[in-house]
Amino acid sequence: MKTVKDLMTTLEIIAPSRGMEEWDNGGLLLGSPHWPLGRVGVALDPSEEIVSAAVCRKCSAVVTHHPMTLTGWKALSLETPEGRLVSRALGESVALVAAHTNWDRAEEGVNVALGKALPLSGMHPLCSSREEGLWGDGGWGDLVTPLPVREMAQNVGRLWGLSWGHLFSPDPSLVVSRLAWVGGSGGSFWRRAREKGATLFCTADMKYHERRDAMAAGLALLVVDHGEMESFSLGSLARLIQSHLGQEVEILAEPPSYGSILLF
Repeated sequence: MKTVKDLMTTLEIIAPSRGMEEWDNGGLLLGSPHWPLGRVGVALDPSEEIVSAAVCRKCSAVVTHHPMTLTGWKALSLETPEGRLVSRALGESVALVAAHTNWDRAEEGVNVALGKALPLSGMHPLCSSREEGLWGDGGWGDLVTPLPVREMAQNVGRLWGLSWGHLFSPDPSLVVSRLAWVGGSGGSFWRRAREKGATLFCTADMKYHERRDAMAAGLALLVVDHGEMESFSLGSLARLIQSHLGQEVEILAEPPSYGSILLF
């Protein structure tokens, strides 16, 4: 009988903890390494709904990309979403595990999964890792066939399964031959993308001044949804866990909690 400890050993192979930022909060966040391990769930965010889905699918552990908290809690009331999440997971003996920045930087992690979906002749880390067995931050590569910037942005959205994206271009007639990307909040990496000779940089959560300065430097930007961009890698994470661990793994999708309204 495998245990949660076996899952943690597997994740250390797939997404080594040495790739985690100091401010991050990863690993086994709730539960015991000695709990028996059956089916494993994989999700983007931990929530009461995800734990409910795990219970329904008979998962004894859930690996999420985002942790329950990055800053910690001073109090944990059962009347809050966080409290209900913890209560339900403990009550059902569902272990909660996070692989966050270490999965971003893993050799088969977020940024590699995004790059493999693109029509590139090759790809490289935007910022290489100094640690053995890690890919690094972001990625860049040359397109097999250069494309107009608008067409390339539309292709990226389709290939990554995105529902929306905002294209910012200093010149609508730009042709993209080299692009760069960072999964999640990667606005601060735009200068690195420009240094690598990218014409288009794809990421999420860019600030106003980052966008303005990047376009002033001649770089086109595709700014997309943070969660959708990172969710693209969950299939790779699930396949790797199942391959290394030998347990059944299932991707758990949380029902949409929020709707968007087009105001103008």
